[in-house]
Amino acid sequence: MRDPSLEAVLTSGSSRVFNCAAAFDRLPEGVGALFRTRLLNASVLIKDTPPPDVELRAAPGDRRRRRIATKLYLPYDTRDIYLGGVTVYYGTKEFETALTDMLDLKTPATREAFTLDCYVLDMIDTVPSVSPFLLRDKFRMKRILINQAYYDVPAEEWVAIDGFVRSQLMRMVRSLYPGEGDKSDQFTKLLDLLWHLEDCDELRALGRVFRIPEQEVLDTFFAWKGVIFYGYEHARRKEAIHNLLRWLEDTKKLLDPKQKRDDAIKTLILHLLGALSTVVVDVESKLNLYQNAFNQLFLSQADYAPFLKFLEGAQSYFQSIGIGLARLDHLTEIWERGGADRRRLAMPDRAELLRILVDHGPSADAMDD
Repeated sequence: MRDPSLEAVLTSGSSRVFNCAAAFDRLPEGVGALFRTRLLNASVLIKDTPPPDVELRAAPGDRRRRRIATKLYLPYDTRDIYLGGVTVYYGTKEFETALTDMLDLKTPATREAFTLDCYVLDMIDTVPSVSPFLLRDKFRMKRILINQAYYDVPAEEWVAIDGFVRSQLMRMVRSLYPGEGDKSDQFTKLLDLLWHLEDCDELRALGRVFRIPEQEVLDTFFAWKGVIFYGYEHARRKEAIHNLLRWLEDTKKLLDPKQKRDDAIKTLILHLLGALSTVVVDVESKLNLYQNAFNQLFLSQADYAPFLKFLEGAQSYFQSIGIGLARLDHLTEIWERGGADRRRLAMPDRAELLRILVDHGPSADAMDD
């Protein structure tokens, strides 16, 4: 029997969940697989905030806790991932213990494959969501070649995303080269530099213009590009997020104060409304802060200080906006599965949907074994 809460994760198409198993099944004979081990190719990766009892540090010896981590669902049976499995956070002792139990890591070939797979996981672990746009850029930057089936995005959406991000970069380049046309060599070279983000002298020189420490140039510019992308994502999903919030408010109005059962439902609704509203306000305030800083420098040419301040914290903004939007995307995606019928659900069915939403909410740890 399938667990509805588990299935809500494994079948999700949100930017919080990367279903490696589904992508692997689309490959012709496994060509261009992301991982070398069959178990990891049958896994599901989930972006999450680790609970207090999970020890994850920003770096070895660092006192700071990791705010965002990559959780792996490893199925017991790779032929049917819905029959149950183990859930572990990447970068913990439990991860290696689980893999040791489920793989024969004493075999040199398997150990080598696992080591190479961990390099891929290291890269995925640096992004706050598993949006195809970000993964495509990261894989390209790290020169990791995988099958295009992993980027399950319609061609017209790629055009829209790329166009949105490039248009913001172009505004910056125009302000730096006001007398140059969009097709000039200088304009094209700088735009390509920002678009492809390769570690080179030219990018480091641009970093010095914006007072970015040399060792953080690549990560800072990637984070900035990620924040631009999240502006697109937020605009695309904003209506769905607010529809979910309205549905919660409407459900609260349907409760009968005389029914004891409805007290528990009200608690679920108030929890979700509070948690979701907090995330929405945080995401929108950070996106607005960025856009205002960008406009002041590159459109109004009034003040450079706010944009420099943004770049100083760009990696932090990127992480917090990314995980916030990923969680909102996941919840709205679960809610939207019911179609128009979700507005006509009987109260017991609404209560079940609410419990699943709380399981996967901003303050929850949805994938406990």
